[in-house]
Amino acid sequence: RTAVTKWLVGERFPLEETLNKIEDYIDNYHVSTPGYDLLGDLQTYMIENDVTLQEVAEQIGVTHPTIIRWLRESVYPTPKNIKKIKDFLDRQ
Repeated sequence: RTAVTKWLVGERFPLEETLNKIEDYIDNYHVSTPGYDLLGDLQTYMIENDVTLQEVAEQIGVTHPTIIRWLRESVYPTPKNIKKIKDFLDRQ
């Protein structure tokens, strides 16, 4: 099991230093800020601009099935991909 999985099931707790990094990440990328829905914003952008999954995937640097899995919430973007999505939307 990964460290995160162990945290989620209560087998282990993150070190204070790790918690600080997580908080910094959330603050910098607005992952859980109320009213800010990064994947919802991505989907809205695609609909409003008639952009295909393939076009967005190419711009972000992932495959279009990955975008589908994110939008269905069957998987979540990695921190690296969250930044790519945010950067993509900021450029638009």
